[in-house]
Amino acid sequence: MAVKPEDYADIIDTQYPFELKHVRMDRIDRAAQFASFKALSGYEEEISETARTTDARTDLDETARNCLDMKLQVIEDRISQLPVIDITYFVPDEKKSGGQYRKITARIRKVDEYTRSIVTVTGQSIRMDDICGLEGEIFRDMDL
Repeated sequence: MAVKPEDYADIIDTQYPFELKHVRMDRIDRAAQFASFKALSGYEEEISETARTTDARTDLDETARNCLDMKLQVIEDRISQLPVIDITYFVPDEKKSGGQYRKITARIRKVDEYTRSIVTVTGQSIRMDDICGLEGEIFRDMDL
């Protein structure tokens, strides 16, 4: 049995026969009570984390590793000039296997053999084992 609006036409605009104890809630606030909500908090973040992709780390062959070692030696020999170098390096992901490759251009302040890292003038430290490419003007004359 379907209810039709005209079935209640006689009572639709009548006042309540008793006094209300509480002030009536306006329509916007009342509607907000029935608005949708997220039953699973954190679910959206988990889905986006699962969908996020990472790069696999590629291991350098012996020739590429030797070339990087020679370039590091050139940087170390000219460290007093604070050479500007383009560094491509791998950053491991904290939550997943793999990571991402980044490329920065920076002035090199120090090649630290003890910690096996390169330190830029801004204080950023990059592990030598994570470096996969070094480019710059100081390598132009070399056959590397």
